[in-house]
Amino acid sequence: MIFPALFTLLAAHQAGQAPASQAAKAKVQPPVAKSNDFATGYLPSAPQPSTVLAKVNGVPIKASDVNSLLWDWAGRGVIEDLILFELIRERAKMDHLTATPAEVQQAFDKQMAEIQKQIPAGQDLDTFIREKGFPKSRLYMHIEADLLMTKIVDLKFKKTDYINVSTLVVSNKPPQPPTPNTQPPGSTIPTQPDKAVALGKAMDIYNRLSKGEDWDKVLQSSDQSPQLVQSHGSLGWRAIAAFPPQTQAEFRSIKLHAYTKPVETPNGLQIFKVDGLGENADPASLESLKKEYEARAKQSLAQELQGAAKIERMYGPVAATSKVKHLEKLGIVDVKQGTGDVVANGDEVWVIYTGKLANGQVFDSNAKPGANPFHFTVGAGMVIKGWDQGLLGMKKGGQRKLSIPFTMAYGDRSMGTIPAQSDLYFDVEVKDILKKK
Repeated sequence: MIFPALFTLLAAHQAGQAPASQAAKAKVQPPVAKSNDFATGYLPSAPQPSTVLAKVNGVPIKASDVNSLLWDWAGRGVIEDLILFELIRERAKMDHLTATPAEVQQAFDKQMAEIQKQIPAGQDLDTFIREKGFPKSRLYMHIEADLLMTKIVDLKFKKTDYINVSTLVVSNKPPQPPTPNTQPPGSTIPTQPDKAVALGKAMDIYNRLSKGEDWDKVLQSSDQSPQLVQSHGSLGWRAIAAFPPQTQAEFRSIKLHAYTKPVETPNGLQIFKVDGLGENADPASLESLKKEYEARAKQSLAQELQGAAKIERMYGPVAATSKVKHLEKLGIVDVKQGTGDVVANGDEVWVIYTGKLANGQVFDSNAKPGANPFHFTVGAGMVIKGWDQGLLGMKKGGQRKLSIPFTMAYGDRSMGTIPAQSDLYFDVEVKDILKKK
């Protein structure tokens, strides 16, 4: 979720600590305010400017001394939370969705109960959550927003978009060159993978399976990794959209326990066995898939809402006072040329990427072992403008560096760990392309 995670309150405390005090375990009272008023029922009354809040060696600190600092130190964050909350409520209204006060209160009480389990002995609940930056009013608002976002994204959840699979892999990478001590006299070092040999080997395995040979027997006799053999090749439940286009098409019409034809992936040539279809998933697996889907979909929804909205910020030094020298245009550097068709608007692409800020800090990446490529349609507004334009002309296997001005990224909006007005820098590799039909 784009709001700070509610459950980070629990992360700093391990299980097994002393139980909460009796005072902390007392049931949280419901707010006296009505629904949709930012949980003001949980807000304490603001002190008058002349109220003395503390004294230091007899010198008073008044509320008037604090007010301007609160705006400077925390005002921007509160404004951004409220902006996103309003966008979420507008979208929910369009979809005829609501989160009733009873639903919000029930979720709020459940969250409080989870937090209470982690409070050190002798510490007050209210003090604990405030120290973590989540007073009750903020928690209440975030919980209402999360409920609404869940209902919005669940409209598009379909169990038929998931499949339970196992796999085996045929490497199409060149063998490691031998060391000088082990290289036979007169031998040559291969420099390229023999893809034809690899494909022939993969097709032989596919034919063996299609004729009824036992899956585990084929795994054990086809030079698979020990981990893959031990797990019977199981990948578990996956989104169909995460697979190459050729395999996606097979999954849409394939039967249970059938095999897909070999397909080239970043791992090599892979064959997939269908162990389960989404429409037949057991309730526990389906619930797990839904939770994973919701986590991803809510992030995308928040970006979509902020990207489409007209947001006029009337307070704070946003863009006009910035002295940072920004990129003026999109920068493109091709590191490696790919092969085949070029990316055009309307094409579906699968990419591996790493995104950095100007200071080199990585804010997002899927360039990790076992990670699935990110999939989107070019030119459809699913990503920032710098990506929609920056990937045009790339080919499968191509690698490119993108330098994206903030005006072609998130503009004046902050986005998670990305500050407002951030130029973004990406290393992008196109793993697959599905041309627009």
